[in-house]
Amino acid sequence: MNILNFVLYIIMFYSIYRLFTASRQNGKGRQLVNIVGNINHRDEFFEQINDMISTCNDPVYENKARVIKLWGQSYHHEYEDFARTAEELNIDNLIRTNKNGAVNISENEDSFFYIYMGIPNLLYGNDALDCVNVLKEKITPYNDRLSDQIVCRLGQACSDFCEKKNDRGTGFFRKLLDGDYGEFRYSKSLIGLYKMISNAMLAKYYEEEGTLAEHEELNDLLKQFADTGLGKRWLKAIDLKVETEEESEDAEVIDMNEEPEKPEETETPAEETKEEQE
Repeated sequence: MNILNFVLYIIMFYSIYRLFTASRQNGKGRQLVNIVGNINHRDEFFEQINDMISTCNDPVYENKARVIKLWGQSYHHEYEDFARTAEELNIDNLIRTNKNGAVNISENEDSFFYIYMGIPNLLYGNDALDCVNVLKEKITPYNDRLSDQIVCRLGQACSDFCEKKNDRGTGFFRKLLDGDYGEFRYSKSLIGLYKMISNAMLAKYYEEEGTLAEHEELNDLLKQFADTGLGKRWLKAIDLKVETEEESEDAEVIDMNEEPEKPEETETPAEETKEEQE
């Protein structure tokens, strides 16, 4: 075998290996999405998520499943084993570091959405502050490493809002809606969702201040958010009522490959150029 044939053989072998690996990962991703879709079926949900955790031989998806289990425990008010599930969660397996030492969470940013926002939103709404503190203790060691990630900063802003700290996160909510986030890292598929959350939190702030009627610019995004299953749950947790044409029963699924719909005016130059980088 000459050197050219050898190189071609290696390339072919590597390509097949990558294709096989991607196929397996996509299968695990679909499995996780299906489990999330069963969130309203409590027994079936926990049976499936526990089975995935115990049988998965991929540390990334095993821990993505643990994140979803924490979310399910929060959703169903199953707080007894919440601390144990949090202790078993290995966040390091959800973070990649490149050769320059830069942190990359782009492949698992959906999990960090649940850790920083999705789960705390439910816990604050249910006044389960002991579990909020458990989750904070788990994630705090990573805050500095993730400080340039929108998901981290927005999660902290939401926490400030619920705990009535500092400016209650309103400065960051406005910054995000104004498109002034070029220095941060984020997945483009989730930026629309981050804006909808910021918009909702500002609306709740203005409602508490008695000035919501003066901010009609928030209405379009607010109604779009309320028309999704995720948005419906989020708004319920912060006790913000929004009139919609029809109630949605969509599962709370974060699709990393599809950007949430948003009105044209929310597009910014930053969205077109700023992607999660290696």
